[in-house]
Amino acid sequence: MTPNPNGCRFYASPDRSEYRWLHPLEQPLNHPDWIDCTDMDDEQFEAFVTGA
Repeated sequence: MTPNPNGCRFYASPDRSEYRWLHPLEQPLNHPDWIDCTDMDDEQFEAFVTGA
């Protein structure tokens, strides 16, 4: 996954029930425990989502 054009990164909630693009300045303030998935390749992301 690559960063979207406005600089946001793709994050997952700790329980992996929600995923969303967040601006890097917003994430530490509003979602400090969310996990950055932006740099995961497809295989890593699938394993992360499915818990495999």
